[in-house]
Amino acid sequence: MSAAVIIPVKSFDLAKGRLADSLSPDERARLARTMAGTVIAAAHELDVYVVCDDDDVASFVADLGAAVVWKPARGLNHAVRDGIEAALADGHDRAIVAHADLPRARDLRWLASTGDDDIVIVTDRRSDGTNVMSLPLGIEFDFHYGPGSADAHRAEADRRGLRLAIVHDDDLGWDVDVPDDLAVFDTITDTDASQHPTDDQDPHMAEAQNPLTPAPVRMTVTSTDLPTPERALAIGAHPDDVDFGCGATLAKWAADGCEVHVLVCTDGSKGTWDPNADETELIATRQVEQRAAAAALGATGQVGFLGWSDGELESTLVQREQVARFIRETRPNVVLGHDPWKRHRLHPDHRNAGWLTTDGIVAARDPKFFPDQGLPHHRPDRLLLWEADEPDHLENVTGFLDTKFAALMAHESQFESTMKTGPDATANSPEMAAFRDRIEGRLRAAGAAGGVEHAEVFKLIDDL
Repeated sequence: MSAAVIIPVKSFDLAKGRLADSLSPDERARLARTMAGTVIAAAHELDVYVVCDDDDVASFVADLGAAVVWKPARGLNHAVRDGIEAALADGHDRAIVAHADLPRARDLRWLASTGDDDIVIVTDRRSDGTNVMSLPLGIEFDFHYGPGSADAHRAEADRRGLRLAIVHDDDLGWDVDVPDDLAVFDTITDTDASQHPTDDQDPHMAEAQNPLTPAPVRMTVTSTDLPTPERALAIGAHPDDVDFGCGATLAKWAADGCEVHVLVCTDGSKGTWDPNADETELIATRQVEQRAAAAALGATGQVGFLGWSDGELESTLVQREQVARFIRETRPNVVLGHDPWKRHRLHPDHRNAGWLTTDGIVAARDPKFFPDQGLPHHRPDRLLLWEADEPDHLENVTGFLDTKFAALMAHESQFESTMKTGPDATANSPEMAAFRDRIEGRLRAAGAAGGVEHAEVFKLIDDL
């Protein structure tokens, strides 16, 4: 069976009018463009037909490999029919009709085969609209998009004697029409891919990309912009955690002469969605990537790896001794790490890396801890915790977005998993643009808390 994906796309500049009270015209256009690219990417190898009447849309989707069906001012129902006719003329026998505003779309291919059902409808999360429909070509079927379209399409199938199944899907069910729908963009957390199931869960079931600026960070700012330390040490659970958590801050300090060190607690061996990936090769790759990321930030200090198995990091005296040793060796003025008190943090590596950071500082500062190390004790001046449960400190990182993004781009093995851009993403692909927008949006949202353009926020502990 040959299936094609039909996507009607209106002018980006005219899209999402009902969000006018929440987003500027430029933000609405950027949102519409990014979501359209996300839905097209979700077709994977299936042929895509985009029905439009806008030159900008036509150019954008053609660059992504979609066929353009130029039909001016036809309305949604007619546009769907026009796309179906084009797919039928090219020899396809099934259509997957998808809205262009599905930010969590990951894979539409499962709708190419519908079992015993002639038609499958994926409703919106309110069970009212028809977000995606799969149906055979060449049948008589009238489309009824608009309020109540799910019931209208069910009634149409009954009238035609067609078997129809209604499917509720958390990803495909989330479209963006009204301000409440923007909540999808406030729920994303970058984490190591090892916390996602790999045996029975495909990448398209993972958390959504966030192509839009999140809501402003809720915090009471009690301090901003520490003096550039002579030495700084960032301790992350996995390769790339440091770059997500404090990359721009480290870049700012490095540019001002700070000696930046990085310590990674795990080996990153589970950071993939490929169950057949070679762990030894992945471990080596992720070390190379972390060193490259540190170099991109301007770090001139050590990049260390404790090497504990990904997903199995524990906070015991053995690991504490290793962290204390690294602190005594590098002698940082400021230490940065995960907040172990972060509520609802599922990943055990993040929690335990946070505890190792705080407990390692205590051990490193007191001379009676681990005297066999033969190293002088060292007390850092300050601790900054990212992913903070109660952030209160802001670092203005305006001007360092590109450096942070360059460090994240060094982690190529994580494009498909943690960054959700796909393994074949390029610097100019819509998936990578969406990822960059997501990173920029978070820095901008944090900056709004302190009246600056871009910021990273932390819990500051200065009584060590």
